[in-house]
Parts: sequence; C-alpha cells; structure tokens
Amino acid sequence: MKNIFLMILMCFASTLAISESVTKSEWTSLSQVADEDFFGDSKPKMHNKVFFKLPFQKSGNIVRVITLIDNDFGGFSRKEFSEIYTSEYDCKNKLVRSVSNVTYTGQMGTGAIFKTLDFKGDFSPVKTTYSKKEFEIACNNPKTK
Repeated sequence: MKNIFLMILMCFASTLAISESVTKSEWTSLSQVADEDFFGDSKPKMHNKVFFKLPFQKSGNIVRVITLIDNDFGGFSRKEFSEIYTSEYDCKNKLVRSVSNVTYTGQMGTGAIFKTLDFKGDFSPVKTTYSKKEFEIACNNPKTK
C-alpha cells in the first residue's frame, strides 16, 4: 500500500513539475527586455514579477503585447494571483488600446479564472509611464514578428 501511495505521489510531483516548466517557458521575464525602472513613478507595489509572451505579433503598424503579471499576495481581492493583459500598440501613430484582461487564482496564469474583461475601446495616445515603456519595448523589439 505504501508503494502504491509513493508511486502516485511521484507521478503527481513529476506532472506538476512538467506543467510548471511548460507554463514558465512560454513567458520572457521583464528583466530580459527592459531596465529596472520600467514602471517609473507608477510602480505597482503589489506586483512581484512581469513577463511578456514573445515574440510580439505584428500586423502592419499594430503590435499585440501579451503581459503576465504575477502578484505576491493575490491582488486587491486576495484571490487574484496573476493576470494576463493583452494590449495593442499602433507603432506609427504612438497609440494604445486595451484588448482583454484575465485574472487567475493561481500563479503564472494557472488556476481557475477569477475574472475576464474584454475591451472594445478605440486607440488612444500613449500617456502613462508604463504604456510609454511598453510601447518602446513592443515597437522596437527585435523579437517582434
């Protein structure tokens, strides 16, 4: 009986390790594409790690950026441990629009979906410190396809 339990436990642990490595391998850490002062004055205190899905996808002047923010303590509700935010940048006209935001109960975009928001907004000027720096990364990144 102990051997069966031990085998089940080992299978579970290896499955968990494989799924975690697959999840992490899809994302590139912010530190690999930007400097430490990425957030500027608006640096969110609750955020732990920021990742980008590379390569960014480009269609004409528009670059789609998918960002994963991994929270230290579960966000404002204490239930949101990560969020995947999609935005689009018009590199020619220096504009941005939000596309979607999905929050998860687990780290690195895992666990149950806590909340999903789809935006239908128009492009607007890039204004905030965060969007200015993300614009620079998206529109000037050699890994943009």
